[in-house]
Amino acid sequence: MNKVAVRIGFDQHIVAVAAPDYSKPQRKPRTPNDLMERTCVNLRLPTPNVREGYTLRSSRGSPAS
Repeated sequence: MNKVAVRIGFDQHIVAVAAPDYSKPQRKPRTPNDLMERTCVNLRLPTPNVREGYTLRSSRGSPAS
């Protein structure tokens, strides 16, 4: 049996944002790794028992570090 995959959706782009006062007590994060030490809101989808990972990328599309 032959199987064919057909795309039925579109790419989703997620943007990380912060309120202006968020970084006042500390220095502004300069790299994605700087966020590891911060309290952040995480992405949670309604799918039970599934956690989605994501990769932060530069404006050129390469993985950010």
